[in-house]
Amino acid sequence: MTPELKKLKMAARREMIARRKALPAKFAAEASARICARLGGLDQLASASSICGYHPAAGEPDVLPYLGGVLLSGRKVFLPKGSPGTSSYGMVSVADFAGGLSRGRFGIMEPVGGERLVRGNSDGLAWLVPGTAFSADGGRIGFGGGAYDSLLSRFGGVRIGVCYQFQVLDSVPVEPHDVKMDYVITEERTYGCDETNNKENLR
Repeated sequence: MTPELKKLKMAARREMIARRKALPAKFAAEASARICARLGGLDQLASASSICGYHPAAGEPDVLPYLGGVLLSGRKVFLPKGSPGTSSYGMVSVADFAGGLSRGRFGIMEPVGGERLVRGNSDGLAWLVPGTAFSADGGRIGFGGGAYDSLLSRFGGVRIGVCYQFQVLDSVPVEPHDVKMDYVITEERTYGCDETNNKENLR
């Protein structure tokens, strides 16, 4: 990463995290509900047999109501879980948000027990990917550790960025190893991020 690119990413990350943390609770709740409704209407999620989601932290959109519906439908939900003694993450299944989670790395809730996502059980997979900033063509700025880029490069599936509308920028600085999104969903719009789907699904 060049020093200039690093500075651009860090500046965008700091600004967006600060804006997200400052959101009024009512706006965040209402926007999260609209995001969940959009997630429920996306065919690519409806046809997925397993969803890799996230537990919201630091003001991220709350997708747990949507993921709860996925569990009720009998499909699998995986959440990130830190690997002990390392800085890496894996995805582990959760069956119950009320009793199946405990506080893990950085204070984020993680699955207790559960099935680990491996290549053999990753067919029909879709990802809900948080971030600090996105672009309409699928660019993403994460949190600086590269955890999601590593996970997304190891597993297939539809990649759906989830954020508030103000986090979608005209462009974001990206590097060759940064994994682009197939869709970005906000409380206001659903962006198709490649030439094959953008005309049909941008709304």
